[in-house]
Amino acid sequence: MNGYMTVGKWMLCAVAFCLASGAVADEAKPYDPRTKPTNEAERKIRMEWLMKRKYERTGGTLVRKDSLKGEITIVNCQKAAEKEVLERSIEYLKKETRLQITLRDGTFSFPSPKIEGNASLYIIDDPTFPSLVAAPENRWTVLNVAPLKTGRGSAPAFFKARVLKEMSRGFALLCGAMSSNFPGSLTSGMYKPEDLDHISDERLSMDVVARMAPYLEPIGVTPAIYVSYRQACKEGWAEKPKDAIQQKIWDEVRADKERGPTNPITIPPPNTKK
Repeated sequence: MNGYMTVGKWMLCAVAFCLASGAVADEAKPYDPRTKPTNEAERKIRMEWLMKRKYERTGGTLVRKDSLKGEITIVNCQKAAEKEVLERSIEYLKKETRLQITLRDGTFSFPSPKIEGNASLYIIDDPTFPSLVAAPENRWTVLNVAPLKTGRGSAPAFFKARVLKEMSRGFALLCGAMSSNFPGSLTSGMYKPEDLDHISDERLSMDVVARMAPYLEPIGVTPAIYVSYRQACKEGWAEKPKDAIQQKIWDEVRADKERGPTNPITIPPPNTKK
């Protein structure tokens, strides 16, 4: 009986050792980019690997110093639409347009409101006011959420969706880019709040976004221009390295500059023989 127990213990120990060895091997096994992810965890690992590789090549992303000028201000003068909804809209607009956009609480005084920043989009809640009013020469636009609460808008989900879409429309109107060449776009004709319900989301079409920069530049608003840390080093305005990867890129670019014309890169002539 003792012999059987001894053998059983040895078998359990062997199984435990194999499992532990396999776990250690899995942890130590490097990521294989050829492996297709099959679940969310594997997709996350792949994305982290891609971002790491990109950072190793570029050193990260910087905003060019002569870009991202001016500011578009969203002035919140109401409480019907929650602040989180406005912040979500601003987050999308920042990402899409690369402009400096801020949110502030304030008041709206028609017909001569106080302009915040280079141009202002006021959010109000007034049943006696139209849904969208713009004064391009005075650099302000008003978005009224009161009409958005009618009909289906009485439901919180519909009201939130309408506010997000109307925020994009109001912002495009403020930035001089309301018309679109794409039929059925968010900036096409909307004659009643229910028309907004037929649009899938708050995203603006590409031609509308492209028209904003030429319109805003004369009033001092320009989008951000992103460049890699490596490119900033080549242009001579990069900040000092913050980690080993940036230091490596810094040293590589400086070595290339010091090499200069005394040791030029030779490009072989094209092979024209057939």
